Amino acid sequence: MVFPTSSLKLLDLPTELLVEISWQSNNENLVLVCTHICNIIHSTPLFWGYIHIGEHQHTEDAAAFLAKRLERGGTCPVEVSIQTTQLTAAVFGIALWRTLAAHKDRIRSLAIKTDLVLLSGQVIRDILLLSESAIRPSLQKLDIRPVKDDLLFGATSPFAMQVVRGPIPIMFPALTTLILANLHSWLPDLTCPLPTLETLVLDGSVFFSWRGHPAFPQLVDLLSKVPHLHTLWYKEHCMNIYSDPIDTSPIGSNSNAAHITFPILLPRLTRLAVTVPGAGAWLLQAIDAPALRDLHMDGMRDDEELGDAGAWLDIYPVYIHTVLCTAAARSPALRRIALVGAYLARSTWEWLLGCGPEPGVPFPLLESVAVRAMEPVKWQVTNMADDALLELYAQQGRVSLRRFAYTASEPRISGHALHQLIGSIVKRQAAGELFELEMDGQYGVDTEERLIGLLDMGIKAILHIEPFPPKCWWNLGKDIDPSEADSY
Repeated sequence: MVFPTSSLKLLDLPTELLVEISWQSNNENLVLVCTHICNIIHSTPLFWGYIHIGEHQHTEDAAAFLAKRLERGGTCPVEVSIQTTQLTAAVFGIALWRTLAAHKDRIRSLAIKTDLVLLSGQVIRDILLLSESAIRPSLQKLDIRPVKDDLLFGATSPFAMQVVRGPIPIMFPALTTLILANLHSWLPDLTCPLPTLETLVLDGSVFFSWRGHPAFPQLVDLLSKVPHLHTLWYKEHCMNIYSDPIDTSPIGSNSNAAHITFPILLPRLTRLAVTVPGAGAWLLQAIDAPALRDLHMDGMRDDEELGDAGAWLDIYPVYIHTVLCTAAARSPALRRIALVGAYLARSTWEWLLGCGPEPGVPFPLLESVAVRAMEPVKWQVTNMADDALLELYAQQGRVSLRRFAYTASEPRISGHALHQLIGSIVKRQAAGELFELEMDGQYGVDTEERLIGLLDMGIKAILHIEPFPPKCWWNLGKDIDPSEADSY
């Protein structure tokens, strides 16, 4: 039997209506029914598979509260989410880990949000080094990171100097997803491979934008221990390049990663998201990902926080071109590229789309290009994804695109350029193929008229009436998942 569904909930009804319903019903029966439902909820383990403790729930009774919630779940798998601050962490203390350890076989996911990067590092240390933490054989996802922007303080704190060594593969034999603040002082230094890990998210740092910093050798050492990784999300908040941005030589022999053979082979990596420029982009030169399909390059930074440190210099597009050339040689299966606030030179665009003087194309299977959050001029660089580029691609492009997205960006694309682009693609596409175009409200009247005409040419158009809001990917990844499809 299929029951009709509605978004209206009983508690959404006005009090007057609830009183009327109660008045028309037998009051005694109504109380018995509500009590029975309450008993069912409290005695059904399935309803207690998710437990959240907010920062205001951290009292001396918090551990007892957590224990009671865990007991109600019986033997069912459970996800635990805890939000803590520097002030409340001391109240909860070791009692938290002891309570969780008593139910170690059931916990599938553990997410801990803090108010400081420094506190995130302390939590990682406590989980991995304190005996009260114990082994969690069923834990599949561990997510520990801050929710506020204290990055400058946290990354440079003199107390952030305790490297975690070795225990992750032993303590979490089933771990598939690891999400940490990218703080090198607590970045796990694995002593043996972690073959179960599939998703790694390092969620932001500052002052780690040059590969001579201790954080980067530690990162590549970590990557050499996770051969089955299929999703890697590496974010950093600073974009300064303190060494030669075009230097592609391996890390020096004096580094902690001198024993690693470069490039690091990640045979199952299919999704990679990095901030550019800086160590995030250099990471592309340090790995070999033959199965890579999706590449997300994000140049967005917090201009208010970083000031001139977030400036786009004219050397940066040259640096990104060098990185993309390396990716082209090692990841020929790439299909989708998203550029969010990341600027390419005109020659790089022509090379990428196969309409330059070079023979062949760098990514033969490329089918989707997304351009988002581009300003017409950003410090010393200019957005070269414009009418002239699309018209040139329409005439000479050797890449068979099936999707093009242009949102929250300027200069605006004209109707004439779009008409030429779509016309050339429709002529090339095979029977049954459908080209997809995505744009937002940033276009003129002439473009709107052309778009209406293009719908008759057999394309799928996604037109946002309002301007497409740029995602603050650098902003601790709030509400953004590394596997999100709408970036591409």
